[in-house]
Amino acid sequence: MSCPDLSIVVPTYNEAEIITATLEEIAFHLRRLGVRGEILVADDGSNDATLARARAASLSDTLLRLLPAERNRGKGDAVRRGVLAARGRFVLFTDADLSTPLTELDRFLRELEAGHPLVIGSRKLEPQRVVRRQPWPRQFMGRVFSWLARRLLNPEVADFTCGFKAFRREVVDTLFTPLTLAGWAFDAELLHVARRRRIPVLELPVAWANRGATRVRLRRDILVSAAGLLRVVWNGWRGRYAPRPDQST
Repeated sequence: MSCPDLSIVVPTYNEAEIITATLEEIAFHLRRLGVRGEILVADDGSNDATLARARAASLSDTLLRLLPAERNRGKGDAVRRGVLAARGRFVLFTDADLSTPLTELDRFLRELEAGHPLVIGSRKLEPQRVVRRQPWPRQFMGRVFSWLARRLLNPEVADFTCGFKAFRREVVDTLFTPLTLAGWAFDAELLHVARRRRIPVLELPVAWANRGATRVRLRRDILVSAAGLLRVVWNGWRGRYAPRPDQST
């Protein structure tokens, strides 16, 4: 079987209520674009009907692959498994609630086609495009996390945690193989790896709307995320993210 043009990775954890609509919407946009695609549901140990409903979704000729996990480890682990399993020439991961609408996909594909290896969505570059904001605890946590991540890891990035990031196939192993964080801070580790391995990042403003209730527990999650950032700093000092010998850029 020939490789698809685009792989879309959807990390899930107890998304039974929305997964059918999400997958059908993704399949619709792939057909709209005339793109040969596959969808990978990278499940993070859901204990509801997420996988059963995903399997039953009506996706026409779009290939669906389910990647279950035995237990819940975190979004970062699900994304990493999904992206490394993807076979497409281009790979995108997006949140299961499609907070960033798939109409943004057109611009991302054009930039990937033009040769940009890593294209990420940003809610900070044009904040007027955020039509429904997160609850204040999540906003506060995001600001604290971004402030720390810019100072410790990557000052060039405006928005680390927008769940809409795309890659050319040839940089996937370079970016994802060295990742160590399974939780919320994995985006910052990913973008730090890109910086250390000299993979340029193109940040594009995207429309965005918060959907669903927040699962943030403010004090705990700030501490866990800060610990994750410090772990990335430590890994960097130890040389874990150093450019590979075969990198020519």
